Parts: sequence; structure tokens; C-alpha cells
Amino acid sequence: METILAVAGTLLGTLLGTVGAHLSHQSGFRHEATERLAITRRQAYIGFLTDVNDIYRQVQGLSRQFRQGQMSADAMVEALRQVPSAAGQAALENVRLVATRDVAANAALLWAHLRRQCGRPGASRSTPDWRAWQDRYWELRRNFLDAARADTGFEPLDWETAGVHNQPSGKTWHRQRSE
Repeated sequence: METILAVAGTLLGTLLGTVGAHLSHQSGFRHEATERLAITRRQAYIGFLTDVNDIYRQVQGLSRQFRQGQMSADAMVEALRQVPSAAGQAALENVRLVATRDVAANAALLWAHLRRQCGRPGASRSTPDWRAWQDRYWELRRNFLDAARADTGFEPLDWETAGVHNQPSGKTWHRQRSE
């Protein structure tokens, strides 16, 4: 009887040890997988924002040339169509592959604003309309960033304090708009 109890105790101990080790390993694997996904998402989001910023800077330059009378509206529309977008489109698809629904939707809105709203033939190219377009671009960009932060475990930013418009001296880093 003592032998049976000793064998049963040994088997039970082995079984509990094996199950515990398995559960611990599985928990560690889930944690590592979650962290790898968060890293992949951050990289995808940064890549998308980099490509979007590159296109925005080109659009900004073309708009400035137009408003300064260096090109016609038709030439500007044609130049906007020539702005390379393949890298940005690929970055958007990369975001769509790894992001949550909210982040993907915000990325799509930002992309559509950047690629469709600006280059439409017949769109107003006036300075007030350009500023409204820019303001909307920055709003969509902030929305994307907030969704991406939430997706990767951070709280959305308080843009009143985190934005470049609010420096301790009360002065902004933006130059006065002459455009």
C-alpha cells in the first residue's frame, strides 16, 4: 500500500509539475507574442507616418508654388498626380494588416484626405481653403496617432500640451503663415 501511495504521489507531482511548466511556458509565449505584435504595429505606424509626411511635404511645396504664382492650377493638379504614392500605399496596407479596426479606419481617412482631397481638379486653391485643408490634415494625423497609441497600450495625447503650438514661453514654433 505504501508503495502504491509513493508511486501515486510521484505521478501526481510529476503531472502537476508538467502542467505548471506548460502553463507558465504558454503564458510567457503569449506575452512575447503580444509584445512582438506591439513592436510590429509601432513600426508599421511609424512607416506609414513617415511616408504620409513625405507626401504632405511635396503637396505643401506644390501648393506654395501655386499660391506664389509659379504654376497654374492645371499644372498643380498634374504635379500632384505625379507625386509618388506607391510607398505610402504599401505602408497603408501594412497598417491594415496589423492594426485594429479603429487604427486602420483612421489611417484610411488620413490617406484619402492626402491623396484625394488635395489633387481634385476644380478644388479651390485659395489660401483660406489651403489652410482649412492643412488643418484637416493635422486633425486626421492626430486622430491616427491617438488611435495608434491606444492600440499599442498608451493613452491618447493631450494635444493642448503635447502639440508644438504650446511652448513654455507662450510662443509657438510655427513661423507666421505668409502662405
